[in-house]
Amino acid sequence: MNVPSVKSLRANLSATEALLAEKQGRINRAADMLEEAEAKGDVAGADQLDKMIDADKASGNKGLLQADDAVAKVSLKLRSRATQ
Repeated sequence: MNVPSVKSLRANLSATEALLAEKQGRINRAADMLEEAEAKGDVAGADQLDKMIDADKASGNKGLLQADDAVAKVSLKLRSRATQ
């Protein structure tokens, strides 16, 4: 049985933490951009999100479909605020 050393486990953990921190930063920036767009509304942006949802449905990927609820809500906000 090949058991990894503590040193290699710590190195893997550090690399994973760095990757997660980078992804979190990207997610935060995307969320900030969405909040700004939501305030003004954006029909073209809502259309793009709707296309993403349609593609996810066509793929049948359950992981993507589960996340689409939040995407659909943002799409509705963008569309409704653009018409106000």
